[in-house]
Amino acid sequence: MPDYNELIKNEPQIRRNAISDLYRYMTDNGRFCILLLGNHGVGKSFWIKKIKYFIADQGKAKEFYMTKLININCCVCANKDENFWNDIFLKADGGLLVFDHIEELDKKSQYILFEILSTKGEGLYGYNEKTVECRTIFTSSLKIESLRDLGSPLAPNFFGRISNFVVKLPDFDECGNGIEQDFKNTWNKMRYSEPFNQMPGETFMKWLKENVHKFHGNFRDLDNLTMNWHNCKVNGYSDEETFKKVKETFEKFNHYPEHNTDFENFTINSDMDYYNEILPNLKAFVKEYAKRLYGNNLKNAPNGKPFGVPYRTMDRW
Repeated sequence: MPDYNELIKNEPQIRRNAISDLYRYMTDNGRFCILLLGNHGVGKSFWIKKIKYFIADQGKAKEFYMTKLININCCVCANKDENFWNDIFLKADGGLLVFDHIEELDKKSQYILFEILSTKGEGLYGYNEKTVECRTIFTSSLKIESLRDLGSPLAPNFFGRISNFVVKLPDFDECGNGIEQDFKNTWNKMRYSEPFNQMPGETFMKWLKENVHKFHGNFRDLDNLTMNWHNCKVNGYSDEETFKKVKETFEKFNHYPEHNTDFENFTINSDMDYYNEILPNLKAFVKEYAKRLYGNNLKNAPNGKPFGVPYRTMDRW
């Protein structure tokens, strides 16, 4: 197997570990599916492509099913028939087939794909005739609990089939001090021309590291920061003026918002369709969100009632 250490040598350790797992799974010859998780902008598509092209450059494309790369956006694939999905697999024969936003896939398509992905001992894919050899990766920005547990948008048997191997790429906040190197990589990616290609200085980098928990858009936030900094310099702003303007613009307009849950304006009752499926999943999400705010001991919430619910009650959810 080709040595890929050069690809990840500058990555924070926690991201390096996740990428290593993804690389191992993508270079395993078994007939399985990979589920790649991660919030918006963490680099899911980037690392799939990076590994794919690295394998191809090493002359191993055919061996590891990397002769082509086909991406399917599940957001625009509602209620397609068997021929549509079977044709996609036929086109992907010998290559890498990636399904993005798998949580958006309708149930009809899930059952068709389950049939196509069921190899039945032959190690080949297909709806009727099993003739296709390819590697499949499914991506989602949802948490594993939201895909797996009761009330999930995915049918249980379909989830079980696509999640043979699971990898989660970490957020900036989970990567510790890696955001400075991430910003440098993002800046270099933009290929700004002289004399406006000088990276921001120490003051800006310090602000980045101190506010890493605010970058919920991950690399998408860094894209916006680099573009705004460059634009200010092109327009003759000093470093001090640029820093102030970039911060203000980011905080007011550009930053990707944290997942927001307004529980006061959401009601659920037994008359709703799928009430019995929705309620357990909603409770689990509320409990997880409360722990993010108040820690594992929910008694620490104001008056011992996170979101107005007694902590002992929420512990049982």
